[in-house]
Amino acid sequence: MKLALKLINTITADRGGRPMEPRGWTNQLTCLNCGADVHWTDFECHVCGRNPREKEPAFEICLPQKNSASQTKERRKYPRYDFQGQVVLNGSFRGEFVDLCQRGAKLKTLLRLFRDEVVDLDFSIRGVRIRIKARVVHVRQGVIDERFTLGVFFESIDEDHDEILDHYLREISEEQPEAQYFA
Repeated sequence: MKLALKLINTITADRGGRPMEPRGWTNQLTCLNCGADVHWTDFECHVCGRNPREKEPAFEICLPQKNSASQTKERRKYPRYDFQGQVVLNGSFRGEFVDLCQRGAKLKTLLRLFRDEVVDLDFSIRGVRIRIKARVVHVRQGVIDERFTLGVFFESIDEDHDEILDHYLREISEEQPEAQYFA
C-alpha cells in the first residue's frame, strides 16, 4: 500500500513535492504562430499554414478585400503579365518568375528573404542580360513546395534596361491582351 501511495504521489506532485493539478490528456496542441488548436500529429496548422511547433516570423498575408468597390478599382499602376523565366538572386541563388510588370515582379525561390531587403536580380529577356536592384515588398512561404513567393519592386534600373523591359511588355500586351491583369 505504501508503494502504491508513493507512486500516486510521484505522478501528482512535481519534483519539489508540491501537489500538481491533475490534467487530462489531450491530442491537441496550440499553434505558436496563430494560437489555433492543432492535432498533435499535424505538421501544418490548418489556419495559418505554418509549422505549429515553431514560431516563425510573421509574413504578410494577402486576403481578398471585403469591400466590393475596391475589387473593381484597379489598385496597380502597371499591369502584370505572365512571364516564365529564370532569375539569379544575389549572384548565386536561382529562382523563377511568376509574373512581371514595368516596375516589379513576382518570383519563387528557395532563398528566404524578408520585407524591405534589397536583392540583386540578374535575368535575360530575349538574350539581353538585365541586372536590377529590387526591394522585397511581399513574402509568402509555399505550403506544398516550401519555396518562397517574393513580390519585388525595381528600385534601380538602367535606362537601357528600362527601355528593353518596356518594349518587351508592350509586345506582350499587343500579342496577348488576355495575359494582362491587375490583381
